[in-house]
Amino acid sequence: MGKTDCQGTGFCSDLSATDARQVATICTPKRYRKGTLVYPADGSGEFVLFLKAGRVKTFQLSEGGKEKIISILKKGGMFGEVALFSPDGAGQIIAQALDEAEMCAFDKRDLEELVRDCPQVAIKVIQSLSGKLLKATRQIECLSLMNVHERMKCMLGELADKI
Repeated sequence: MGKTDCQGTGFCSDLSATDARQVATICTPKRYRKGTLVYPADGSGEFVLFLKAGRVKTFQLSEGGKEKIISILKKGGMFGEVALFSPDGAGQIIAQALDEAEMCAFDKRDLEELVRDCPQVAIKVIQSLSGKLLKATRQIECLSLMNVHERMKCMLGELADKI
């Protein structure tokens, strides 16, 4: 994977040739072995990652060490983008490679500039954030508005989607 290769992330699809070239100039290829922590929980997440291959688990840890899985990302998945708009929010998420994983990394400042300059890139970031917001809203509905039987059905449906 070369410095200019962001194809296969889903992020470069539907971009104009000019925008794709601009994205490629700031994309840094990364590879992680299975089990490697990809994104820190210490708030130092100064980059956004797009998954090209493999799977990545995003999660939070309680003070007691209990793990709450947020998502299982597959090819085309994006994470770290919350740090673009909410510096405090990024420090709560940990990401770990579940398989050998290939990614494109973008420095937060470079991606911020790209979002300002390229409307299609901004739309891609907004689509990712809105998808995550929709998922969180559904989870809140499931937990707060449904009886036990309906919650189990909802949670099993979510688990099936993750596989």
